[in-house]
Amino acid sequence: MLKAHSRLLEQLMLVGDLALVGLCWLLAYWVRFHVAGPPLRYEDVPPVGDYLLMLLPILLVWSVSFRAFGLYRPRRIGSHLSEAADIAKASTMGVLVLVAVMTFFFRGYDYSRVVIVYFWLLSIAVVWFSRAAFREGLRFARRRGYNQRFAVVVGDGELAATVVQRMQGRRDVGIQVLGVVGDDKDDFGGAARLGGYADLRAVLDANTVDHVILALAHEDYGRLAGLLDAIGDEPVTIHVVPDLLRFASLRGGIEQFEGMPFIHLRESPLYGWNRLAKRVFDFLFAATVLATIWPVLLLLAAAVKLSSRGPVFYRQERMGLDGRRFEMLKFRTMDADAEARTGPVWARPSDQRRSFEAI
Repeated sequence: MLKAHSRLLEQLMLVGDLALVGLCWLLAYWVRFHVAGPPLRYEDVPPVGDYLLMLLPILLVWSVSFRAFGLYRPRRIGSHLSEAADIAKASTMGVLVLVAVMTFFFRGYDYSRVVIVYFWLLSIAVVWFSRAAFREGLRFARRRGYNQRFAVVVGDGELAATVVQRMQGRRDVGIQVLGVVGDDKDDFGGAARLGGYADLRAVLDANTVDHVILALAHEDYGRLAGLLDAIGDEPVTIHVVPDLLRFASLRGGIEQFEGMPFIHLRESPLYGWNRLAKRVFDFLFAATVLATIWPVLLLLAAAVKLSSRGPVFYRQERMGLDGRRFEMLKFRTMDADAEARTGPVWARPSDQRRSFEAI
C-alpha cells in the first residue's frame, strides 16, 4: 500500500514538474520578446506557434533527465541545497539535449538563444522553489504525525546513540525510531531495546520497518555481512553510518570515484574557490582595517622614528603554507642591528636587544 502511494506521489510530482517546465518555456518567450531582452534584428516578433512546437520535445527530454538525476527518490534526510544541485544538473543536461534537438531536427526554425538561456535559468529556479515549498509542506505535516516511516537502528555505543538522538530531534523528517538492535544494554535516549544482533531478522518480521540504519562501531564492522544477510530481500531502505565522527572535520565530504564512495575526513581549506574567496576576503578586510586605523599607524611610525635611530619597520623572512617564503613587515621595537650581536633567538623578558628609547 505504501509503495503504491509512493509511486502515485512520484507520478504526480513528475506531472507537476513537467507542467512547470512547459510554463517556463512559454514564460521565457514572453520575457524575451515583451519584457526584457536585446533589440530584435527584425521588427516582427517570432510567432509563438514556433515555440509551441518545442513543448513536446522539452517535456520528453526533461522527463528522462529528471528521472536520470534521481529527483523522485525519497529525500527525507536530504537537504534543499542537494536537491537544488540535482535540479540544476538535470536542467543543464536537458538544455544541452534541447539545443542538439533544435540543431538537427528543427533546422527550419530560428530559436532565440536568449530564450533558451532564460528558460534554463527559469526552469532551475521555478522547479526548485516549487520543490522547496512542497518539502516544507511535508515537513509541516510530519511534525504533526502524518506521513510517518519507521526505522530500526542497528549498533552499539556512541555512534548508535548519536543516530537515535539526531533522528528523535528531527520530527520533520518523519522517521520514527522503533528501537535499537545491538548487544549492549546501554540506554539510547529512551529508544526501546529490541534485541541483539542475532535477533535482527526476528525484529524485522515482528515490526513494520521501512528503514534499517546500520550504525556499527568500528570494532563491530565484522558483523556487517551477517547483518545484511539477515535483512535479505526485506523491502526496506538500508542506510550505513560509518564510525568516523571522531575523525571527521568541517572540511569533510563525500564523492564518487569509478562507482566507489570516497569519504574525505578533511580537505585542504585553500583549494579552488576557497583559495579565491580567502584572497578576496584578505584583501578587502586588510584594506578596510588600514583605511580605519591609518592615523594610529602614522602616529606609531612617527614615535618609533623620533625615539630611536634606524628604520621604522622591521623586515624578516618567514615561511608560510607549503613552505613558501614571504617577507614580514612590522613596527621595529628593537635596536636596528639587534640580531647582529645575538643571532636570531627568541625574545625574553627585559631583552637587552630592545630599543629602550623606542615606544
